[in-house]
Amino acid sequence: MMAQIFLTVLNMSITATYVMLVVIVLRLLLKRAPKWISYALWSVVLFRLVSPFSFISSFSLLSRFIRSSAITGQVEYIPTDIIIAGVPKVDVGIPAFNSLINDALPWSTNSLQGVIIIGNAIWLAGFLSMLVYSVVSYIRLKRRISSATRISGNVYESDKVESPFVCGFFRPEIYLPVSLSATNQAFVLQHELTHLKRFDHVIKPFAFLVLAIHWFNPMIWLAFRLMSRDMEMSCDERVVQELNLDDRADYGGALVQLAMKRPIFSGSPLAFGESATMGRVRNILKYRKPAFWVTIVVVLTLIIVGTGLLANPRTAGSSYMTYIWQKDFFGSSVYSTIEYQMTDEDRATVSPVMSTAEKVFTYTGTKAEADKTVGALARYYHYSDETPFSTVEYNLQLITAKVDRSSGYMWVVYSDEQYDSDGAIVSGSWDILSYWIIEKTDGAWNVVGIKEHP
Repeated sequence: MMAQIFLTVLNMSITATYVMLVVIVLRLLLKRAPKWISYALWSVVLFRLVSPFSFISSFSLLSRFIRSSAITGQVEYIPTDIIIAGVPKVDVGIPAFNSLINDALPWSTNSLQGVIIIGNAIWLAGFLSMLVYSVVSYIRLKRRISSATRISGNVYESDKVESPFVCGFFRPEIYLPVSLSATNQAFVLQHELTHLKRFDHVIKPFAFLVLAIHWFNPMIWLAFRLMSRDMEMSCDERVVQELNLDDRADYGGALVQLAMKRPIFSGSPLAFGESATMGRVRNILKYRKPAFWVTIVVVLTLIIVGTGLLANPRTAGSSYMTYIWQKDFFGSSVYSTIEYQMTDEDRATVSPVMSTAEKVFTYTGTKAEADKTVGALARYYHYSDETPFSTVEYNLQLITAKVDRSSGYMWVVYSDEQYDSDGAIVSGSWDILSYWIIEKTDGAWNVVGIKEHP
């Protein structure tokens, strides 16, 4: 169970990395746009980090990166059944990385299981360490401000802090340093109240929790830092919308004065001058409220792009188009089964069948020596009687499967290329959708029928 959770986290982290790279590019293109737009884009990354599932659409912007997207809506660069797979393989969307990783994977089930157990233990230790550190930091902070004096409502003043911040989730309180002037105090309160209105005091700790889950991915640390910066800048912009140029200058002066020497721990409450002070000052001095039509165009673009980043592609590459082309051939009653979301039990049951298929596709021996127990899969053998000293390159992808007590079906997409001794291709098939009928005989599952476009 824990191993599957670990592999699911890895898969989500890879997808979120691709989404994050797109968001960073968009963030640069939208450099002059209001920062709340950049801040909103990080919600897409956050979704990818917490949900292994998403809806499927032909308009996904990730089809170039996600090559393991299943029709079920879950992306598996690293198969959750990799331990029991006959030939363990991963597909992270980059061929060079795939070769490097797959060549390093141990073929022994016990060895691979050991690697995953060790990786899972390291991941869990890092996650728990960050949680403990966050909780301890929060407790220390609460002790530090225990002597704070209430000014009014949920606003407190303390000589133990150097910068204002919000503390608490359900009943958030604002804490101010005692050295604030009346003018700066007004700016600070307006800023912190804006954070509260937007529920930033909940969003940032939650984002930190997600960071703790994906602590092993340096790109997620960068995403957390950039999201925090966009959060602060968008909050600044909301405050200065009602200020004139002189007040904006005073507001910037307050930022500089309150820039923290030792920032409050990132998993704790939000700090007024937490980071990137000079960048924030430049941003508020340059800020101009955009025209209404510009905002509408940007928002519509944001919705379209965000939806494209949330959606999974229908399949790897152009395979889904192959499905569409062959729909009439299979017939709607058979074809509709491809939408079935297989269970872990389904996947585990057909895994030995996939392992047998892997061996069949790579076979280049004689007809006489070929294994006769593979049933209908024998059609995929490559015989050396016909092409001596040949080699085969193949790709085999399980789309979905469903099994009952003694029968079931599998949808598989395959490509295979056979080369002669001179390296010239002699036969090949690309992105072929195949419907395999399976039956259980003498305790073993076998392919007894195959339907595909001739």
